[in-house]
Amino acid sequence: MIRSVGVCVFAGMILSGCEVSSSSGLPEYDTAGAEHQVVERLQALRQVVVAHPDSVPAWGLLALSLQAHDYPEAAVQAYARARSRRPETFAYVYLPAILLADRGRSEASELFERARALRPEYVPLRLREAAWQLDLGQPQRAIDLVDDSIVMSTSPARASLIMARAALAQNRLDRTRELLDAGIRAAPRYGALYALSGQLYRQVGESELAELEALRAQTFRGEPNLDDPVLATLYAEGISSRWHILKGQGNLAAGRLEDARAAFEQAVAARPSDAHARNQLGISLQALGQFDEAADSYRRALDLRPGFAEATSNLAMSLFSSGEQEAGINAARQAIESDPTGAQGYLYLGMFEQAMGRPDRARGIYAQGLSIGIFDVHIGIRLSWILATSRSPSIRDGRRAVVLAETVNEIEGYDQPASLDALAAAYAEYRAFDRAVATAARAQELAIQQGEPGLAAAIERRGTLYTQHRAYRE
Repeated sequence: MIRSVGVCVFAGMILSGCEVSSSSGLPEYDTAGAEHQVVERLQALRQVVVAHPDSVPAWGLLALSLQAHDYPEAAVQAYARARSRRPETFAYVYLPAILLADRGRSEASELFERARALRPEYVPLRLREAAWQLDLGQPQRAIDLVDDSIVMSTSPARASLIMARAALAQNRLDRTRELLDAGIRAAPRYGALYALSGQLYRQVGESELAELEALRAQTFRGEPNLDDPVLATLYAEGISSRWHILKGQGNLAAGRLEDARAAFEQAVAARPSDAHARNQLGISLQALGQFDEAADSYRRALDLRPGFAEATSNLAMSLFSSGEQEAGINAARQAIESDPTGAQGYLYLGMFEQAMGRPDRARGIYAQGLSIGIFDVHIGIRLSWILATSRSPSIRDGRRAVVLAETVNEIEGYDQPASLDALAAAYAEYRAFDRAVATAARAQELAIQQGEPGLAAAIERRGTLYTQHRAYRE
């Protein structure tokens, strides 16, 4: 519900202000094609501005909603109206600076400087302005903005990445390596660090290391959280299907499954024709163990987008998990037909064949998946496990199992207990029992540290076999 006056407490007063005089024309924007709830929201906020043209918070809320719903030019104009009478309100300077920087507009520089004058210790601002300076070809300016104890202690991985980019631009290769290593220590799953590391290795002619870093960048797609309460107001204001999907994905990653389901349901309600939203809803339902409901959501996604490979493979998993094994296998095959280079179809089909007691088929499927697309760690470690532990001598291949498991662990940094468990089994099949014992001990230690007592106990049992110079058979 929009209040026409007294809008001074919004999002913890981040966008608050007081009533001021003067008015001017409203920015123009076209809502044709926008979702109905977005149109209604913008109309309501516009009416508040029309009724109270001197209200700075009303202009600020309109600007925020315009930015959240992809009307950048109109948002810039509305922020300017709010800022002209309330220049000390940080959000009216910082948010349009981000918007303009994203669009490569030179006006962003002045706004970033004005925002920093208002809140010089606001770390997200320093990081975003530094990235902007890199885009402008000013690496030393970027370093000056983030090479600070406050920034480094608050966001060490992000700051290290920016300084590494700047050092590389200055051709300071040793310093680039130091900064990347520091960033990786702070955030071992930050994919952008590995992507830049690969660029560095390519520049110095280390092609094999560059390829390894590219695999890591492909595997680790996440990034460390950046607490930015001002920018978070965009998430609070966003009511389009795109925003509901983003909120749902955040909840899903955090393990808040019911909240994720609710957000994806809102996305579907906002745009019923969006196959992606229905696929995401299916993922949340599947995570909740509601396989029939998930399958229905995937089917509706496929009705909207025939040949949608991800939805097809997700449908396969729901069907197989609910006991419809042959239907699940058929769906996984269809997913591979839809996207022959996608890893998920091969992964699921191989898993299904393993579960059905057909390791020979699973081996061939996994091998095909690895030969066609980018190396996938999930397929790689499962194939290694089959090659190391199968009861059938014709399936086992210790040398290949070791190569695969070492590749996966090299990518993952030798810190995942399940992958180390597979590597230990591969060493044992290859008759490198001392390595198998040591690797199993490390895997067991990590499993305990990471709260997986069942896995730790299983690894311990397998480790006992290795001390007796016996390989594990599944």
